[in-house]
Amino acid sequence: MKTFAVVVWFGLACTAGFALFNVTFKVEKLETELGELNRQILEDQQSIHILKAEWSYLDRPERLEILANNYLPEFKIGNNPTPIRIELLPKRKLVAPNNAHTANVVKTMIGK
Repeated sequence: MKTFAVVVWFGLACTAGFALFNVTFKVEKLETELGELNRQILEDQQSIHILKAEWSYLDRPERLEILANNYLPEFKIGNNPTPIRIELLPKRKLVAPNNAHTANVVKTMIGK
């Protein structure tokens, strides 16, 4: 009986030691992964900060006006027509379809 108890306790001690080793190894692996993720987050935050600064520089109104004058001369401020109401736009003419099936679909859609 004493031998059996020693064997059981020895088995439990070995199992506990093995489990503790595995848990420790997994925790170290997860800590390494967490450190790598935190480093990547910091790099991405720095990149975002730089990109925002670049966008602020590129989005200056005076720069955009110069670029628009150089590359879009027909779209100068004041050349745009005044907006009109949609009801005042001319109606589009219905084009005759090429085949009978399309004609039936169009007639069904417009209700004639």
